[in-house]
Amino acid sequence: MTTSHNPYTRMLVTFHPERFYGRSVQITNILGVITAPEPTGHAIYGLRTTGKTTLMRFIKDPRGAMHYYSDYVAAPYRPGGGSYLVFVYVNFHNFGRNDGSIFHLMLDELVDEVHDDDRFDLDLDLMTSDPNTDRMQAYKDLKSTLNMLSEDYNIRVAFLFDDFDVPLHSNLVDGDDDRLLRALTERAALIIGTEDPISHIRPDFDKDSPLLGILRPEAIELLKDNEARALVTGIAADAELVYTAEEINFLLATGGRQPFTLITACELYFNMRLDFHDISEMLTNKADAKRLRAQFLPRLAALPHVETILQMLWDKIDYRERQTLLQTANGAKVSTLGGRHASIAAQLANKGLMYQDIRHGVYRIFSDVFAYFVSQITEEAPQHITYNTDHAIKTVPLPTRQTLDKLSPIDRRLFRYFMEHADRICTFEELLDAVWDDEPENKRPLEASVYRLRRDLKGFGQIRNVRGKGYMFVSGNKDKVHS
Repeated sequence: MTTSHNPYTRMLVTFHPERFYGRSVQITNILGVITAPEPTGHAIYGLRTTGKTTLMRFIKDPRGAMHYYSDYVAAPYRPGGGSYLVFVYVNFHNFGRNDGSIFHLMLDELVDEVHDDDRFDLDLDLMTSDPNTDRMQAYKDLKSTLNMLSEDYNIRVAFLFDDFDVPLHSNLVDGDDDRLLRALTERAALIIGTEDPISHIRPDFDKDSPLLGILRPEAIELLKDNEARALVTGIAADAELVYTAEEINFLLATGGRQPFTLITACELYFNMRLDFHDISEMLTNKADAKRLRAQFLPRLAALPHVETILQMLWDKIDYRERQTLLQTANGAKVSTLGGRHASIAAQLANKGLMYQDIRHGVYRIFSDVFAYFVSQITEEAPQHITYNTDHAIKTVPLPTRQTLDKLSPIDRRLFRYFMEHADRICTFEELLDAVWDDEPENKRPLEASVYRLRRDLKGFGQIRNVRGKGYMFVSGNKDKVHS
């Protein structure tokens, strides 16, 4: 090894299209959709860190999908073909009610993208910045812009919607938006990324949705074995490093075929290799390899960014899925041929948290580090929260585990804070400081979280607005007082 610079660290913080691995099925499907004679849409879903955002960036980057997968691009959109593609990336992560309709955001991002594109010298003189404009007017402005780009300049627009869960969960998208989005696909393609299938997030869209009728849903699964191996060895090549077969297998086992955990496992191993030059030799001895694994997994799981992601993955699954993971982590076998936990394991595999070991006919947890994390979790959660008031100590029972499991991590953290400080005013500033790690620039994330809690915890206390100050959580169990 000729350098001490860790190439895996660079991969975690920057995007290099030449170092994008896997997802060939999703890429070719998406390129087929957006360059077809009649554009439609594609819906990709998967838990965080599975690679939805990176995939969208690879599709958008001119050095990315359009270059490496040019054979799957329809002829008119290849260089010299006479037609052009403009990719518009729209991130809905912080989208709120004060941002207007989704069509305002789409139009603003489209105008910025066209202005910044060196291929065109266009002046789209449109008022796009006022969110108070009527939704239908924003839609008409957007549609007329798409028509003009298509008819006058042979430009097709492909919108890439990231974190579209936010407006869906918060009911910021309704049936009219659904219908209007479908109508836009006469001129533009839609690629929509969510954590769960749209039909699960909004079952009210499922039956009559014109949009869902044209969106092909596709789960972002684990990398294929050859893709994961290419990721390990390709990035190592940046440091002129060649891993042994034992090292590659060790990294694939500990990090799994999920890009984030695999790259992070490689990052840690690279650093350890600098400190312990005989580490690769340890892996050739079964006993030494076992001791190395016992040291490596706790160190990997304890890294703050890894711990955060593993906890996030755990928080996103329900009680039955957790039980299946716990039993598997503790040595239970879940057959791929059926049985008590097979259907649940299949659900987890669809989320990229388990996979089928065809050779042995069982489901396995996607990585050793996640299996280690699961094995460390205490199965029983607290059943109540105790908090102090000026005159007494109150014990308030929590909602059922099934109810709490449905909450997002941030919503659960906010609810716990409300419970611990029930029956008093919690100021906006206090809640933002206590619940959000990085303080938001405004109150929109807090308002959205309160909205979701009111919706999901109906019948269990009330979250009351205190004008100009904050919120007060009034428990539905105030009468339980312990002297």
